[in-house]
Amino acid sequence: MSGVKNKKHNMIISAAVALIILVTTLFSALHTDAATETLRLYLNDENWYNEYRYPLKEVDGVMYVPSNVFNEFEGISVVTDVTMPDNFVISNSNNGKYVSFNTRKNIAQDEQGNVYEIVTWILYGLVVSVPMKTVCSMLGLKIEEYKNNETGKIYYRICDGKETLSFVKLLEIYNPKALNPEDITSETTTAPQTSRPTETTKNTDTTKPPVTETTKKEVDTKKPIDKPDPIYVYLSFDASPNEYTDEILDLLYRYNCAATFFLTSEGIKSHPNLVLRMISEGHAIGVSTEDGSYNGISTLNDLVASFDSVNNTLYRLAKMKTHIARAPGGCASDVLTITSADANTVAASGYILWDWNIDAYDGIDSKYSAKTAYKKIISELEEIININKNNSHNNIPVIRFACTDTTVNILELLLEYIYNSKAFVTKVISIYEKEINNAS
Repeated sequence: MSGVKNKKHNMIISAAVALIILVTTLFSALHTDAATETLRLYLNDENWYNEYRYPLKEVDGVMYVPSNVFNEFEGISVVTDVTMPDNFVISNSNNGKYVSFNTRKNIAQDEQGNVYEIVTWILYGLVVSVPMKTVCSMLGLKIEEYKNNETGKIYYRICDGKETLSFVKLLEIYNPKALNPEDITSETTTAPQTSRPTETTKNTDTTKPPVTETTKKEVDTKKPIDKPDPIYVYLSFDASPNEYTDEILDLLYRYNCAATFFLTSEGIKSHPNLVLRMISEGHAIGVSTEDGSYNGISTLNDLVASFDSVNNTLYRLAKMKTHIARAPGGCASDVLTITSADANTVAASGYILWDWNIDAYDGIDSKYSAKTAYKKIISELEEIININKNNSHNNIPVIRFACTDTTVNILELLLEYIYNSKAFVTKVISIYEKEINNAS
């Protein structure tokens, strides 16, 4: 009896082994076929080795590319704030360009503060897929296309200027079956032996609820979402990030408002997740000094060196730098008064100095309640607007918050005012606009 059982047991094992071999053979054949036939994306002089797992996706005639592709380019990073999985940023440190995405709202913002409607999709492993042509254009990357006339299939290559092979030669190496007969220059070509880099997981935390394809339409025209004839207002925050920044970001997110944060090295090191959140939610980044004060700073060179130090700390975290800066107390500080000539010297070092023309009255020594401070801000805001109307000036209001325990209460009142007015649009500070400062 035991012999019969053993025979049945051996038959089951043999059948299982045969099934495994069959499945492995089929998978190997399919994988080999995919390796020679279906690769459609190439990066500089290499193929996109991970295309089997993260393929191209076409929706409504728009080709989407997985965002982790951009990690393969030197100087380009995909950074995600794990505490805010709906947001991530792709930054190109080679040219200072970046795109921050809010996947829940289907919007993106570039380094100039322009806001665009950009739909994204989720791929395997929760990697976000973005519209290839739009995002490559915004990052300063080039796209090449090659069409197989027989199959109609189009192949793509993303380049950053470091490519050495022509696209035809690249396809001849990796995917000769993609070529049209007239472009084939040799009968046999051996693909170079290249080791696949370790798969990055920087952006695998970017998630959003699944959406049906019929409910989403890609707007690939880079059309800014602006109100007609808006009144622009700059919101700026010093000493960032600190213990109040999280609540500040929550308010800005709730009211869909953009702002500029002037960072300190102490803040970056203490709250790195908040810096990533600022960037991913489309806020602009500037630098202040190491600790937001003039400690150890007595000359203009000391000030620039402190800006550099903060910028280097920022780069180590987010792989990006900024050209926007604010001196503690502004250019008219009692500690270090900055003249117009000084401001030009600082600009030659790579930093545009920005002050403010409206104080939020939220300093640690402020004598005003949140409601009183809010009323003073509105009064000065309306005064600037009236001056612009009467004299045709374009003096954009720049409001400066000191980021203390009263800041959140004041900010909430101000954002409610901006929201209800329907006339204001908050705007981030940009190097492409004339700076506002008190350099004499």
